[in-house]
Amino acid sequence: MHKKQDLRDPKYKPEDVLSDQRCLRRIPVRENEGVRALLSVSDGAASYHFKVVDISSMGFCIESEEPIAHRFSKGDSIDFALSCWDDSFRFICAICHIAMLDQDRVRLGLMRTGSSREKQLFDHPSDRISLTATTHHPYYYNEDVIVRITGISEKECVLECDDPEFLVWPSMPILLELHISFERHDKIEGQVTWVETPDHGKTRFGLEIRQISDKTKEAIVRHLFQLHDWKPQELREMGFAFKGYRPLIKFRSLRTHNEYLEVLKLRRQAYVSANKIDPKSTDTDLASELDRKSRILVAYHHTRLVGTVSLLFPDHEEMILDTERTFENGYPVKLPSKTKMIEIARLCITPDYRATDILWGMIEHIYRILITSGREYVLSSTDDHMWTLYKQMGFEKVGISYNHPVLKGIEHHVMILNKNSALFGKGISPFVWYKLYNDMTAYLTAIDAVQLNVYQRARINLNKSLYAIFRYYLKLKK
Repeated sequence: MHKKQDLRDPKYKPEDVLSDQRCLRRIPVRENEGVRALLSVSDGAASYHFKVVDISSMGFCIESEEPIAHRFSKGDSIDFALSCWDDSFRFICAICHIAMLDQDRVRLGLMRTGSSREKQLFDHPSDRISLTATTHHPYYYNEDVIVRITGISEKECVLECDDPEFLVWPSMPILLELHISFERHDKIEGQVTWVETPDHGKTRFGLEIRQISDKTKEAIVRHLFQLHDWKPQELREMGFAFKGYRPLIKFRSLRTHNEYLEVLKLRRQAYVSANKIDPKSTDTDLASELDRKSRILVAYHHTRLVGTVSLLFPDHEEMILDTERTFENGYPVKLPSKTKMIEIARLCITPDYRATDILWGMIEHIYRILITSGREYVLSSTDDHMWTLYKQMGFEKVGISYNHPVLKGIEHHVMILNKNSALFGKGISPFVWYKLYNDMTAYLTAIDAVQLNVYQRARINLNKSLYAIFRYYLKLKK
């Protein structure tokens, strides 16, 4: 006869530990912490009240509080509501377990089968994000967990949590505090759209982003751009309309022949994408005789070449410039002395990095080189498509045009930039001057590369004041 063990015996051990199987993903509902453990299950015109015995992100165990006449069957689909504080959530669940209790009460094991929204799909791998956040459970006291962001856009994100007791279900509100900046708390407010448990002890869920500040968007973009080499085009496809990349780009002069070969490759890529050259052209077709006499400015995103422009410093009046080649007898209009000018040509930005401020960054550094070289003008040419942008930056047409011999004969207009336009905003918008030239002017002044007179200082201060007023006006409009 089997001898019954005394539970008070200190030598007591369970006979079969493996038979004591527990579901680690279910926890008791704490009824006094704001979660009302009542569910209503519709049965035609009747409604039955249950209490929650335990709960997980994917299912529930419920017990009826009164006799139930309805007979449930495994696999039945039921629709019910869960109340937490002032919030209510509706679920569709399948019955996976039934146990009859005393007084015709019933206990049901339910597995949630429906989601309020279709699961988001992101093409980028999660290791290209490496973002984490802390979330505070909205209904349980002191329930803080760390979640990983494995997919993100401006409107949605996908998160993973390794804490098996963290409860989350569709329509639940979530507040994320991103681990990006030590200076401030970057927050995202959203609502859960779907939940799944792909691995034991792990929960993955989608979040519809309801509120996110511009500062937080900028912090996310900087994180992805600087640490994971995301391209601006990729970020735009995810809804992040950010343009302020130039502080994150390295601008410097070309150093090696291998880098020059990269420049030729970028030129071809840029001109083919803009339909300005034959796609059958080779990289070497984009080499210019003046390249060997020029300083080539390059822009790098880490090790990726994203922009380039050639700067020619004429040292005598007889030198034939790039914009002069099609005029047999030289420029038909009077221009400043060539020795006072820098000619820029073949300014190209790779397609994935366009629609950003990288072009402004190129012009900003051309302005620096102009001032530090002691020259007074920047000479170049552009087509009709780009003219409006160059005009905003202070360039003026000189009144002559030509058909570009390399770029499919497209008409180009010769234009010039006076250093005074960049220096103190002569002839351009105070807003554009402040965004494009203010910081570089302050730097050049600080290193004594320029000496400003009283009028120029007054003009700079006026530009700053007008810019501040304009910003304040935009803020009031919001």
